[in-house]
Amino acid sequence: MDQENRVLLLVPMPIHAPTEPLSQWLQEQCLNTVTKQLDQPVFAGIGRYHPEREGIVCSYREALISLRTALHSTPPANVSSLHVKSYHDLGLERIMYADDPATEAQTFAEECLGKIQSYDREKNGQLLQTLQVFLQADGNYAEAARRLYVHKNTIKYRIQLIREWTGLNAENGHDQMLLRIAITAHVIGHRL
Repeated sequence: MDQENRVLLLVPMPIHAPTEPLSQWLQEQCLNTVTKQLDQPVFAGIGRYHPEREGIVCSYREALISLRTALHSTPPANVSSLHVKSYHDLGLERIMYADDPATEAQTFAEECLGKIQSYDREKNGQLLQTLQVFLQADGNYAEAARRLYVHKNTIKYRIQLIREWTGLNAENGHDQMLLRIAITAHVIGHRL
């Protein structure tokens, strides 16, 4: 337990990492059991794995950010339920509260835009450019199509591909902000 009576679980990375994400594995193996025994909601925050002893401090800090996000993004419940947030799955909170926001934004950009860049390289595509123009046009398909000299349905198709690969919807305000951050970190971060 830490100073605020929160339970702290230190889970070393197994030699053979679980096939599902660590947050899912933790939830199924440990947290669901605890939740069933309590008659109140359980909130959990999971930090990423960092090597060496110094990494424990970093992981703990990330877990706290994840926990606070879980606490504030979930409506209160009267029954036993489990609310888990993993640092890896955070967006804005992950960048804002990182020890080094610029590096974290760059990491987020690489995770978010990696598949898009791979597609563009392999297929000589224009997904990243389409996303940039779509965001510059404030999510207006017709304006983005006009600027890129393509049909509006082409923009819709490309934005759908981006949604499938990133899990972020460029039409949604919150996701649009995260995509803007990713693109900004990608464009500016590589030029510094």
